[in-house]
Amino acid sequence: MNILTDVLLVNKEVFTKTIKSIKDNWQVLFVGIVYLFLGIGSSIIVSRLFIGPLRIASGLVLALVESAIISSYIFVLYNVLSFNRFRWSDVKNGFTYFIWKVYAILFMFYLGSILLGFIGNLFGGLIYFYLMFFITIASFIVLNPLPEAMYIKTYNPWETVLYCFDFIKENWINWILPNIIFFIVILGFSGSSLLNGISLFGGYSLVYLGTQMIGYIIGSIFFSFGMIYRGHLFTMLSTSNRRKRQFMRKV
Repeated sequence: MNILTDVLLVNKEVFTKTIKSIKDNWQVLFVGIVYLFLGIGSSIIVSRLFIGPLRIASGLVLALVESAIISSYIFVLYNVLSFNRFRWSDVKNGFTYFIWKVYAILFMFYLGSILLGFIGNLFGGLIYFYLMFFITIASFIVLNPLPEAMYIKTYNPWETVLYCFDFIKENWINWILPNIIFFIVILGFSGSSLLNGISLFGGYSLVYLGTQMIGYIIGSIFFSFGMIYRGHLFTMLSTSNRRKRQFMRKV
């Protein structure tokens, strides 16, 4: 069995599993809208409460809030994939379930950004530009399965990041190809218009704002579909290899 055949068969099976998950838990398609408004609302509240000398702490608080929101979302995905179950109570219960794991990984990224800033001050110019471009592309590829690794694998934060390297090395074709399609679809439905759509006081007409919001709602539905698809794909790829999948299909 060649690589292309394996890619087609894997994605056919993953698509079937995703459709079943969506059919049994259709409400999960709309949960992204909840997180959108939670993110906007928390940002507004923190920016209003942490003013003056307290502004220094706002970054830490926002990082904690962001970690809680991400924790809640991946907890929802965890329940859909592991138990084929979606409950709105999982949104509330998930805020603390993965929060410290998420926070630790975000903190590692923060330290990495400080290091890159230090390198930029040393070299600057084109060297720094090309370095940042390479790191951005490499991170987007290598760390792409990080959300799934956080809630499907039971590794600690550092091991979770390292596992992404091994996962991509073994499954890069099977993982990257469907995710390119996923990225293009999401970008097509939302893209930069998402930011414009939530700028409710930006002077846009109600028709324009309504159009942007509809675009975002459709985009969020595709996003939720894509995240469940990614979860099933990650689970299959992380628990098998091409030879094992070929053997199982013959049994």
